[in-house]
Amino acid sequence: MNAELREWASGQDQVFANCGGEARAIPVSLNSDNALLRADRTYQIAAAHFYARDFDEAVAQFDAIAKDRSSPWSGISS
Repeated sequence: MNAELREWASGQDQVFANCGGEARAIPVSLNSDNALLRADRTYQIAAAHFYARDFDEAVAQFDAIAKDRSSPWSGISS
């Protein structure tokens, strides 16, 4: 498995750790040259806040993604 896929999977594991609403595992932002990986991580961070029931922060994060037309997640984040 390449490093970028491992990084994505690690972030996704943290998102899923929040699904019970009791954990608070928020992935860290990435400084990667890979724009898709950065966009995916931004979405993972928003989703992690949502599942951690930090709804105000989740809304703020998803709103920022929705406004970023370069993000492949823009359309589903509004």
